[in-house]
Amino acid sequence: MELNNRRSIALLILALAIIFSTAGLILKPVGVDGIRVLYNNYIHGEKSAVVKLVVHVPHVEAEKCSIAVYRFPTLLNPVTQGWLELVGVREVPPGKTVVMSSYIRNAEQVSYENSVTKYLEPQEYLVDVKCFNIVKDHAHTVFLASKVAEVKPTSLLTFTNVYFPRINTLNITESPRDPGNFSGINNSTVSLCDFSSGDSCSASVGLAYLNSINGLRVRFKIQGTSPESAMYISSLKSDCIDWDIANCKCNKWGEWYNTGKVLTPSIVTEVSGSFVSNGERGIVYGSVTFHRVLLGGANTGRSCSLIPSWFIYPVFIGGLQHIRMVGNYSAPGVLPGYANGPLYGNVIVYFHDGNNSNRSLGIITRVYFHADKWPRSLSTPTSITVYESGRDDKEYNPPGEVVEDISGRSYGWYYWWFKGNNPYTYELEFYGK
Repeated sequence: MELNNRRSIALLILALAIIFSTAGLILKPVGVDGIRVLYNNYIHGEKSAVVKLVVHVPHVEAEKCSIAVYRFPTLLNPVTQGWLELVGVREVPPGKTVVMSSYIRNAEQVSYENSVTKYLEPQEYLVDVKCFNIVKDHAHTVFLASKVAEVKPTSLLTFTNVYFPRINTLNITESPRDPGNFSGINNSTVSLCDFSSGDSCSASVGLAYLNSINGLRVRFKIQGTSPESAMYISSLKSDCIDWDIANCKCNKWGEWYNTGKVLTPSIVTEVSGSFVSNGERGIVYGSVTFHRVLLGGANTGRSCSLIPSWFIYPVFIGGLQHIRMVGNYSAPGVLPGYANGPLYGNVIVYFHDGNNSNRSLGIITRVYFHADKWPRSLSTPTSITVYESGRDDKEYNPPGEVVEDISGRSYGWYYWWFKGNNPYTYELEFYGK
């Protein structure tokens, strides 16, 4: 009986679609993708959804523009092959708007039931736009822009606008040459990530500031079991700016540029062995594993028509490392009204319920991404940063800090609060009396 009811409803949906289409009306709120979702959900009992990325291509002086969209794997929706899933590729004139559809098979709600906004499993996409002119079988890039877009679906059909600047501020120049000598660069501010032995490598990256006052010892804490701790770390891209279509060869690679934040979970549960105490201030570092993938070119089966790019993005945090001291912490003279306390004894504070943003924490780590299998011009130092963003749901939680009271006092004497009353700064402030 239940199956018959589902079939009846599905047939009714299809009939309404035919009627509206015949009348010259399109079911814009639903559309073909929406009908597919409703049909599969009712007939096959699936919990699927569709994400539509509305990509606004800038008006630039170029013959044509290519748009490629890739989806990152998630816990509920892994990719079938490789590390990124190609959603689709389009070529259009500059100034056009392109809608790319991504079918999500497992659209489970991952937000907590008491959340203000309930959402299905978030999806991350790399949206790549290149505008170019073709001269004698060479594609010369005149505009390039890429960004990682995170979508938190709130319904079975979700639309997300993706905008790029009208004038590209990126200086499209050939990458500088390989410095050649990598000895001694793994110091407090610069680290090496070497792809010579494969497509993944690890680098030491600054994750958060730690503050302390007299009588307190503070450590950083990450969780590697469900829900895992996760932060957002920057990704990078370098595009071919002189592409030989006939020979499927890149003659010049552009400089690395930041393509935005990528969700980076922890795979270990750990409290940092190092700490700050008695008024110290420092940056805690973690081992972050990055993956590189060659997009476009001959890899897409499009006869070398898609201009290639190298894309580097963080995959996971593999552990906590040292703390680099950066001076002393100065407690504010006035205690904010949102401070917690007075307290005594130890406490573990988890960051949560913050406002996601594209603002950097202000911690910049210089990383050399080196490899034997790519042009030496790409082995150049670049910047990696962590963002004021996080996930707080059934899949991922933010990290925390362990505050240890070493004062010996047995009465409430210290206060703590999130810097700026924003837990996604990943920084606690303190006041003692």
